Amino acid sequence: MNSQEQKIARQVLINQREARRVAAVRARQDRDDVERYRAELDVIADDLVAEGFTYGSAAFWEAAMKIMVARHVPKSGDGLDARMNELGF
Repeated sequence: MNSQEQKIARQVLINQREARRVAAVRARQDRDDVERYRAELDVIADDLVAEGFTYGSAAFWEAAMKIMVARHVPKSGDGLDARMNELGF
């Protein structure tokens, strides 16, 4: 293997390590996001039950999802494209 091939092989290994590191960081962030959203949804569920919704009913989930969307999905012109890109859409 000549020096050019060695440089390429070394760069490939560096890129693979970096890709694994980035994937691990993203996975950790995704787990953290899931836990945060789950905790937030628990609070919303408690509030909805206190307001008289039956836990697990269609109306309950519809109200819960509307609240989550209102909190986390930007309105058009408020960075929606950036948020969609961030989410991978």
